Amino acid sequence: MLQSISRQQLITAAMVLIICLTVLQDFLEAGYHHFSFYLSESVLFKTYWLLFIPVCILLRKVFGSMKARSVFLTLPLFVLTAVPLHLLLYGWSVTSLSFLLLDHTYTVTDTVAYAIAADLYKYLFVYSIIGLAFFRKQAPQETAVPQVQAPLPVDNLCINTGKNNMVIATDSILLITAATPYITIHTADKKQLHTATLKSIMDKLDGHRFVRIHKSAIVNVSAVVSYTSRLNGDYDLRLTNGQEVRLSRNYVSGFRQHLDMRSSS
Repeated sequence: MLQSISRQQLITAAMVLIICLTVLQDFLEAGYHHFSFYLSESVLFKTYWLLFIPVCILLRKVFGSMKARSVFLTLPLFVLTAVPLHLLLYGWSVTSLSFLLLDHTYTVTDTVAYAIAADLYKYLFVYSIIGLAFFRKQAPQETAVPQVQAPLPVDNLCINTGKNNMVIATDSILLITAATPYITIHTADKKQLHTATLKSIMDKLDGHRFVRIHKSAIVNVSAVVSYTSRLNGDYDLRLTNGQEVRLSRNYVSGFRQHLDMRSSS
């Protein structure tokens, strides 16, 4: 039975109950102070409770499309929009209903002035609670970003040589150079063409051992015997097989960091 009742129906029922209780409070207060009690006027002036529902529905659509960076920045804007809107609707509704149902009509300005004097704190409190609940629910929850583990470097490369496939241990590679659309893999005693790019092959190699030294060359740091400055920012690297290769000035810093890591390990 309760499951078939919507949340909006429950809220409406709660508002009606509040109106009944506040009307009862007016009746008791009038009896205590020996005032005249008019049920129609008491109910009329307590209808502001029902206006919380349409105002919240309207502002939820407006503020729901906004991406709130902070609850404490958006909440005051919500409250300062809701309260004047509610007061204006309340003034017009009391004026209209009193014109239709009573023998005298209350003006909008008098009704709004009365509401501000008697019930402003209620408006601020209720809309602050509603706004806080809405924006805290709306705020995106931070989710942990799964860490993607980098693939482990390979120990061997499979090189296609036409009909045959050759397996080369990465430890034996001294140098890899670009030879578009291929790359050339240099070992101590031979060179071998391979269909790949420097970037794709670098992703497979041990980044602590192999380093880019030029836009078209990767070197095995362990194979470097010495390096000599060209006095223009570039260097000449001499490898264990006597081969020389240029180290571009743009890659000197990374090369030296790799040398330091190799010497410290």
